Amino acid sequence: MEEPTKNPLIAVALILVLAAPARAKDVLIASRTFRMGDAEAVHVDFPAGDLVLAEGTGSDLRAIMTARCAHGGSRCIRQAREIRLVSEIRGKRLNLELQGEPKFNTHGLSIELRVEVRKALAASVKMGVGDIGVTLE
Repeated sequence: MEEPTKNPLIAVALILVLAAPARAKDVLIASRTFRMGDAEAVHVDFPAGDLVLAEGTGSDLRAIMTARCAHGGSRCIRQAREIRLVSEIRGKRLNLELQGEPKFNTHGLSIELRVEVRKALAASVKMGVGDIGVTLE
């Protein structure tokens, strides 16, 4: 039996960019590139928020997570920094799971995850509440 490989993507430890149209301090962006190797599929477990699956360039998968605090405040920023995207490879499938998102008292926190994958890669999604968009160019 193959051991799964887990690799956390933590918003604070990765690329933390402050940028937003209104107030720069209220948006946190983290991005990560995953080497797909011989993987034939990707599965995204995304409990709530806006998910976009888009055609990427090259053979790697790129994930861009954006956390927005609509009302600002330190509690929202703290909650945003606790969210992480965890990856696990099982066989020929890369699993991505969003963890640490608050269930209640979000203080205006909203999450968007953009996953860019090569067109030939099979994709599946488990999603709770939110919107999903698929763009293939």
